[in-house]
Amino acid sequence: MRFGRTWRFVAGDNANAFEIGPPFQIRFDIDKTPAETPNIATISLFNLSRDRQKQLEKPDQRCQLFAGYEGEGKPVLICSGAIVDAYTYHDDANVVTELGVYDGWIELRDTAVSVGYSGGIDAHTVIRAIAAQPSQ
Repeated sequence: MRFGRTWRFVAGDNANAFEIGPPFQIRFDIDKTPAETPNIATISLFNLSRDRQKQLEKPDQRCQLFAGYEGEGKPVLICSGAIVDAYTYHDDANVVTELGVYDGWIELRDTAVSVGYSGGIDAHTVIRAIAAQPSQ
């Protein structure tokens, strides 16, 4: 049986990145699938400062979560993506900041697609052609 779980959470943009780890508390649920949709993770961080909460709530923040066990080398990357949802709530004596993290979300959202047709085409055809574009 393994003991001594360890973890490290890194978030922010290049100018204002920060890192936290134990003794802070964390809860996470990561759903990874082979589907062509972004993998989704829910990460809950307990009792962050108000400044850190505000930073995580800003648009287009990215984060990474590393986890492992003491004595087995450095924690490994288990989640990396964009913070799509962030909110903070009270749970008894704790203040919980819950994050919805999607991998590849910003890249998927900001991808440009180009299709061309001669005149006389309806919007339905254009939308179907865009939807059928292979993901890259």
